[in-house]
Amino acid sequence: AQSGKSAEDLIPFLDLVSGLATSVGDELFQSQQMAALTQLSVLALGSQQQDVLKPVVLFLQKLLMTRVVALSEQDVSAICQAILLNFHAWPRSMNANSFKVFSALAERHEKVLLAV
Repeated sequence: AQSGKSAEDLIPFLDLVSGLATSVGDELFQSQQMAALTQLSVLALGSQQQDVLKPVVLFLQKLLMTRVVALSEQDVSAICQAILLNFHAWPRSMNANSFKVFSALAERHEKVLLAV
């Protein structure tokens, strides 16, 4: 996105990351790339395109639910804020995904969610 690429150009990469989160989540979540992947995902939440949002929201949902990595309160807060700032502009086709990511926030990070 910052290198002049549009969010659409990232769709194959986002699909890959989402697939990895689903298939080998724990190993991915322990990798050194998590900070960059999380930051990219938070930025991508500003998109209004389902092809961008669906893999990002799935990745964040899996990340929020993991018990392998303890997310910092700051990271969870950034994710929560980005979701709250943007979900109203997401297409209706994202409603089920929105529900799941909100459920993950409420189930595993209720304290942070309520503080935001």
